[in-house]
Amino acid sequence: MIIRILIFTAIFCSLLPSPFTFGNQSGCDLHPCQHGGTCNEQAIEPYFSCSCTLGFNGLKCEDDIDECIFDNPCRHGGLCVNIFGGYECHCGPSWEGPQCENLVKKCAAYPCFNGAQCTDVGEDFYCTCAAGYRGELCADDIDECEEITPCLNGGTCENLSGSYNCSCPPGYTGVGCEVNIDECQLYSACKNGATCSDLVNGYACLCAPGYAGLLCESPTGECNGSPCLFGSCNTSTDGRVVCTCNSGYSGVHCDMDIQECDSSPCIHGNCVDKVAGYTCFCWDGFEGDNCQIDIDECAPSPCSEGATCIDGPNRFTCSCAKGFSGIDCSEDIDECSLYQPCKHGATCINEVNNYTCLCAAGYEGRNCTDDIDDCVSQPCVSGTCVDQLSGFLCDCQPGWTGGVCDTNIDECVSSPCLNGGTCVDGPNLFTCSCLEGFNGTLCETNIDDCVAVNCHNGECVDSVNNYTCSCDPGYEGSHCKNEVNECRLLKPCKNNGTCVDLVDDYTCNCSLGYGGEKL
Repeated sequence: MIIRILIFTAIFCSLLPSPFTFGNQSGCDLHPCQHGGTCNEQAIEPYFSCSCTLGFNGLKCEDDIDECIFDNPCRHGGLCVNIFGGYECHCGPSWEGPQCENLVKKCAAYPCFNGAQCTDVGEDFYCTCAAGYRGELCADDIDECEEITPCLNGGTCENLSGSYNCSCPPGYTGVGCEVNIDECQLYSACKNGATCSDLVNGYACLCAPGYAGLLCESPTGECNGSPCLFGSCNTSTDGRVVCTCNSGYSGVHCDMDIQECDSSPCIHGNCVDKVAGYTCFCWDGFEGDNCQIDIDECAPSPCSEGATCIDGPNRFTCSCAKGFSGIDCSEDIDECSLYQPCKHGATCINEVNNYTCLCAAGYEGRNCTDDIDDCVSQPCVSGTCVDQLSGFLCDCQPGWTGGVCDTNIDECVSSPCLNGGTCVDGPNLFTCSCLEGFNGTLCETNIDDCVAVNCHNGECVDSVNNYTCSCDPGYEGSHCKNEVNECRLLKPCKNNGTCVDLVDDYTCNCSLGYGGEKL
């Protein structure tokens, strides 16, 4: 132990240095705290203390703490490795972070190939492949040419990465060579009303009467054979056959029945074509040659109870007055059943476009939703009124009871007053009227009558509303003030002896010739 000694001289009164200073240096001047610890001076040995940084302890922070010895800080099975001033966690393949606390997102490394969609699932992932690929990582190209034979009509299939290509033979097109090219539509080569017949990679023209040639481009100039089916045949100046069609027909050879129904003449009906005409079969609710007239279904006034009739196609609609419903508005709406408006057990009475609620006790209002405040009349005499559903409760003040707190509780029922005291009841209290000689809240205390009494030569003995003085020997009287005169009382001295009274005693002065003890 180092004792700090203060030495003073009468002349200089100089103070010697303290033992924890070395020359002019303090305990912290030597920088004892290692590894970044903070030094704090103190007055006792070792005259400093170190506040260590995380990962170190010891007097001078010289000891590296092995964090792995204690509870393993590495989560999810991570391996803790102590390092200088701390620790490292060597995480498993599915975890990362300083303490292996974060689940590795496998999709962050883009493991799926060929544009596949990656989805993390717990500690794993799965790949949703794009069209044309398969495999766990979507790395395998599907050979559509072998598996599905996509090219039709003799097309040649070429497998591509994630897809395929069909090289079609002449006359076909489409992704799978499934479309026969319509050369008739493509070239429109047939002349003079000829009919074009599509072929594979070609076409053929079926010439109208009076024409010939590969494309029917050459007129023959003949009406022989009646080329005009429903009309008259004429030859033009240039040698062409010209057909003048009968009514209801058209076409180069008057062979086409004019479809009068194509113009949709029947406005509200179905059209049936005829030669040089048509017939309309009207839908329900319409009439007229072209079914253009809407039959007025409101004409017989089908709506009742003041409803408005609205005519429609083959029907009518009744716009009912308030309080009525049904197709013809003949049904009175039962608002009681429809809305169930009356609450809290009320009885609902249906009326036309209305209802009335007969409220149960304790409620009021249009729908009996308002709880009647039964406390408005202040029914509680000596208490606080608490409104209830269909009634009230009285929270009585202390000392009161009864349904409306109008009965004063008789606190005297239990006979609380002692020693014959009379109980006087009051609101939440009672008062004891005590007999003489007693006092206290319950008359439980016998008044000490000796307090104000002086038994001069005796002892006061208290009793109920009284006292007695118990006199010392030789005294008497109500307050023991009187000395007992034994000479007068006892007349003890004989033969004319003289009696001398004493306190609680006497003495006999005997006459001459006599002696003896006192009686």
